[in-house]
Formats: sequence, C-alpha cells, structure tokens
Amino acid sequence: MSGMIFYSFFVLMTVAVAYKIKGVKQTTSYGRDYGNNQGLVSTICFCGLFLLLFLLSSMRHMTGHDYSTYIDRAHDIAHESYGVTEWGFNLLVLLIYSICNCENYILLFSVIAAVMLFFFLKGMYVQSRDFAFTFFLYMAFGLYFQSFSTVRYYLAMSLVFFSLSFWKKKHYIKGVLLILAATLFHKSALVAIPIYLLAGIKWKKVHVIIMTVLASTGVIFNDFYLKIMLKLYPSYVVSGEYEGTGGFSIINVLRSLAVVILGLYFWKESVKDNKEYGEENRFYFYLNYASLLYFAFFSFVPYGSRIGYYMSISQILYLPSIIEDIKDEKKKRIVKGAVIGAAVLYLGIYLIKADDPGVAVLPYRSWLFENVTFFRDV
Repeated sequence: MSGMIFYSFFVLMTVAVAYKIKGVKQTTSYGRDYGNNQGLVSTICFCGLFLLLFLLSSMRHMTGHDYSTYIDRAHDIAHESYGVTEWGFNLLVLLIYSICNCENYILLFSVIAAVMLFFFLKGMYVQSRDFAFTFFLYMAFGLYFQSFSTVRYYLAMSLVFFSLSFWKKKHYIKGVLLILAATLFHKSALVAIPIYLLAGIKWKKVHVIIMTVLASTGVIFNDFYLKIMLKLYPSYVVSGEYEGTGGFSIINVLRSLAVVILGLYFWKESVKDNKEYGEENRFYFYLNYASLLYFAFFSFVPYGSRIGYYMSISQILYLPSIIEDIKDEKKKRIVKGAVIGAAVLYLGIYLIKADDPGVAVLPYRSWLFENVTFFRDV
C-alpha cells in the first residue's frame, strides 16, 4: 500500500510540474525564447521534470520483473556470449563495462533511462497540442513505470515515438532512420515502418473494410501467421521466448475501441473540417484503428503488446488533439473529464497489480540503501 501511495504522489508531483510546460504547438516562440517568461518557465520545468523521472528510474535496484535477467544478459555479453540481444545493446554494455572496468549495471540502466526519457519528453514537447495532458496520459497509462522492465524495448519505443513527428510531415527518410536506430536495441521496432507508411495514406471506406476483413483472418489462420513471424524472428525459436507469451488483453482492446469511437464521433471537428490538424488526426485515427484490429485478432503473437504499442502509443497525442478541436465547451469538459477519469482508473488497476511477478515495479528498491557489488572480471 505504501508503494502505491508513493507512486501516486509521484504521478501527481510530476503532472503538476508538467502543467507549467507549454510545448511547441502551444507557444508562438516554440518555447525557446528566453526573453519570454513562459519560454523560460517551460525550459526550467522541462529540465526539472526530466530530472525527477530520471532519478526515480536510475536509482532503482531489482525493481522490474526482468531486472535480474538483464544483469545476467549483460554479464554474458561482457564475456562474449551475446545471446539474442541486438548489437546496439551489446555495444552499449561493452562500452559502459569497459569504461568502468567492472559490470556496472546500475550505470547501464541509468544511461538507458536518460536516453529513453529524453526522446519521450522531447517527443511530447514538439508534437503535443497539450503537453501537460499528454504527459498525464503517459503516466496514467503506466508507460513510465512499465519502462522499469523490458528496458531495451522502451528505449526503442522512445525513438519510434519521436519519429512520429517526421512521419506526420511525410519526412520519410528521417522517420525510417530513427526507426532503424531503434532496431539496434529492439528488432520489433522494424514493424513500425510499414505501419506508419500505411497510416499516412488517405484510405477510402472500402479499403478500411477490406483491411478489417483481412485482419479478422488472424483468428482462423493464427498458426500460419505465427510460422511466418517466427521465420522473420528466428531468435524467438532459438531462445524459446515465443512459448506461452501471447494472450488476449481485454483492456488493450477496450482502450483502443474507446479511442476509435471517440475519433469517429468527433471526426467532423478533428479531421473533416480541420485544415490545420486534420491530416495529423487522420494519421492518429488509422494507427488506433490498426491497434484495435491487432489487439482483437492477433493476440496469439508472442509479446503481442510490444507490436501493438507502436500503434497505441499515439493515443497520448491523439486524445488531447481530439479534445482541443471540440468547439462546444460543455462537451469538451465532459469528454476531458471522462478521459481523465478512465485514465486514473487505469492507473489504479495497474498499481494494484504492480507487485505481481509479471510486473514487479513494486516494492520499489534503491541501490542507495542496499549493498551492491559489481563483477570486475570484464
């Protein structure tokens, strides 16, 4: 219970700091005009927010369901047994361990946290129409706390999230390069390239219907699709990681479904009659519709949520954008209140399960209060 209270207080504190930050789309000065008070406040608060998030993440010890697994993997890498991890991660491990002349996994996790948080926060800052609301959703959806585990994936995810700013502007080369950089740490990021390319196309209704029908075949031909996926990612077979890692997530389905319904209800305001942000909102809508189809029909995919999150991560940008375009102030307050309420409920459910073995972000432990030693035979 004390851990839940601590995390809840941390969320409130960081959201309060985020409330003082105005992103690029909220200021004419792009938040960098130091002669402007708001620009200065945003810069100071942005740095403070980064520091708060970084400290909690970097000071953890044995917090996260695979923390010890990563220590073992890094140990193997240091002794030239690379396993299934990507070479970008392997190189980072070797670089840090060589500099420290010991297996300093705490510094390894700290560097990963710093890079990941920078790209997530910078991505919010340059893309969101309401930075504070986007950041609140990032925390409430558990994305920050989930990054205490599967650190390679969330490092890759932060780069993919930042790349959205290029895909929306059709700067494809920059978008592809960022995603390729992400694959150096988690190969699953590669699927974002075709997904984002398809989401950038203005589809007709008949095309959407055809894609929906095709996606539904995942229920019938799941074995066939799984064989194809394992051909593309043979390391899952070698390591046995694919066994028993799929599973239908009703929460992911319902969340994507709710966003799609909201997007359709306010389609006229957010897309059809919106000259400034219409194309951007259409892009977000297609990503969320794709995430709905994926979570509904491809639950058999090993670690399926990892692929689905490359689509549903756009929700933290899409929901504030929809709400910004609602012209009726009463409706806007009701929708925003409903989204906040649902997000708080989601966070509450997540924190209740935070000490489950598959989550393990509670209890929070820190190396400040523990006797930590590092292997030195690097």
